[in-house]
Amino acid sequence: MKEAHYCYDRWGATAKVKDLEKRYPQFFPQSSRAASTSIPGTAGTISNPFHTAFDLAAVMKASQAISREIELKQLLRSLMQTLIENAGAQTGYLILENSGEWSIEAACELNADENACATQVLQSIPIADQLPESIIQYVIRTLKPVTLNDATREGAFINEPYIQQNQPQSVFCLPLLNQAKLVGVLYLENRLAAGVFTPERAQVLQLLSTQAAIAIENANLYSELQAKESKITQFLEAIPVGIGIVDATQYGSVNRVIC
Repeated sequence: MKEAHYCYDRWGATAKVKDLEKRYPQFFPQSSRAASTSIPGTAGTISNPFHTAFDLAAVMKASQAISREIELKQLLRSLMQTLIENAGAQTGYLILENSGEWSIEAACELNADENACATQVLQSIPIADQLPESIIQYVIRTLKPVTLNDATREGAFINEPYIQQNQPQSVFCLPLLNQAKLVGVLYLENRLAAGVFTPERAQVLQLLSTQAAIAIENANLYSELQAKESKITQFLEAIPVGIGIVDATQYGSVNRVIC
């Protein structure tokens, strides 16, 4: 609540700030706004108003790019490109659950020369031998993000076979949650530079992750609806439809059957 109060204050939403102070006076004593200039969050502290405005604009643009897609394949493509652009990663993977198994459903690799992403979607590739399973399973189990500034030299995953073999420098793995429900897992890495996933970038990605989770669930529902409509259409087309009159005599001059 205090972080929300601070962000509204920095954004200039004074009416909302006053409303929060009025509704929750126990959290906001009269001197709090004058005395406090920064509220620490889970991913860092916002201290520069210009930097805050820049992040807000980037988040709004990225959020709009994600939310306007409803078809799953196009959504995953747009989602990966948007997240890669805002993360500073070289490669990114989206892991979704399919029939009780977690598999890679979208992969994106940044081409630095062309400043574009080569994206593959809906491939259902097993995680084994493709990504660090221990990191992904940790995120699935705990619903907490993992940030490694130098994956080969620090953290609890130094001995992970994938880390040893591929030697990534920066690693960021984030759960995509919608109302505390795990929708997917985002895995990002940069093999050339350490410390890429700064608290500011992590904060932007966490904000976008909620929008991504909602968009994925909506796209899944849309796909299911389309599949059901297709089945109903096929069913109706396969049924011979006819109109018949059982007893023509009671209708006077009508003495034929229409099929």
